[in-house]
Amino acid sequence: MEEKYLKYLLDKLQEDIDTRFDALSSGKAGDFPEYCTLTGHIRGLRDSQRHIDDLVQRLKDNDEQL
Repeated sequence: MEEKYLKYLLDKLQEDIDTRFDALSSGKAGDFPEYCTLTGHIRGLRDSQRHIDDLVQRLKDNDEQL
């Protein structure tokens, strides 16, 4: 049951990543500091995705042990 909520969260994080990638690829980063901000956001969002993926795997592993 928790997995559907985590999947929803992962999808929302991916939407945020895609939005920032679109901004980068269309040249919306007006200067270097803004570019750094966008890439930092992407890095943070990807880290969040990895943590959630790890949690999903741990939940699956615990279910298998029961």
